Amino acid sequence: IMLVFAGALLFWDLLREFGIFGRLRILALALYLLYPAQIIYSQLIMAETIFQFLILLSVWALTRFLKSSSTLFIFILNIGLGAAVLCKPVLLYFWIPSLVFHLFLYWKYRRAIILAACLVPLLASSCWSLRNYQVTGVFHFSSLAASHLKFYIPGENKRPLLETREDFAEDFQDT
Repeated sequence: IMLVFAGALLFWDLLREFGIFGRLRILALALYLLYPAQIIYSQLIMAETIFQFLILLSVWALTRFLKSSSTLFIFILNIGLGAAVLCKPVLLYFWIPSLVFHLFLYWKYRRAIILAACLVPLLASSCWSLRNYQVTGVFHFSSLAASHLKFYIPGENKRPLLETREDFAEDFQDT
């Protein structure tokens, strides 16, 4: 619940930054807080709540950076994106457009620290992939398929690559 309210504060400030005031701002915040999924997710420990907060934090930090050009905000932006990648891998390859955007910011502000900051999400995902390599022997970020690689290593198991649904269900019951 605390993250939802912290996200609501960020959302409120973002609405102000985008020039939305008055009743429309209150309505937008009410829709944010009273959206049924928001209410359900806030009652459970789920990655969606953390992910949503981190994305709002990153967007908020970006608007603050564009207004003040303080490198503190560019680091908050990238730390938020790096943590969001660890929550939900949907942003795993977002570092590519982020790098292009940071190159533009570097060209505009001529500060090398901006380019260094954009490596934070890539560093976070690389460290997690390295950890997975040490645990599983395969360098990967995260996937269900990778957790089942032990079934496809030659000589380890003689089952065919395409298994029936019953075999797949038995694997989950054994673990």
